[in-house]
Amino acid sequence: MNSPITRREFIRLSGTALGAATLLGSEAFSYANALKVPGNTWNQGDLVHIIPMVNHERILLKTSFQNPQGSQLHLRANGRTYSGKKSDTHGRFWQFDADGLDPAREYMLQIVDEAGRAICDPWPLKTYPDPEAPVEQVRLLAYT
Repeated sequence: MNSPITRREFIRLSGTALGAATLLGSEAFSYANALKVPGNTWNQGDLVHIIPMVNHERILLKTSFQNPQGSQLHLRANGRTYSGKKSDTHGRFWQFDADGLDPAREYMLQIVDEAGRAICDPWPLKTYPDPEAPVEQVRLLAYT
């Protein structure tokens, strides 16, 4: 017979989980580090995380880096360049706003420094279809 968890047990278990996460560090939860598998040749450079947000005409990226980035960073998207905005005082966290994009188009993205040197290899990201476009297919995943 299972008894409900007490508040004291919940706090103890939460503290244990927080301690384990602290010991493992943020790299353990990094998507970019998950790409370090045998046979994968994508070079992440100093990049640790990429969090993309996309709609039909814009790509917003939030990124983090292992070390502070001293110079201005830029995002290249199919020949267009967008300036990054530092979102902390040290330069480890940056955000990029690429607007005026075409719907349902794949863009090759790459982060570069002020001199144009690549921080990481390029990667593809596609914008959503136009909201007025006819629906071609629908996928539905239900999890309960």
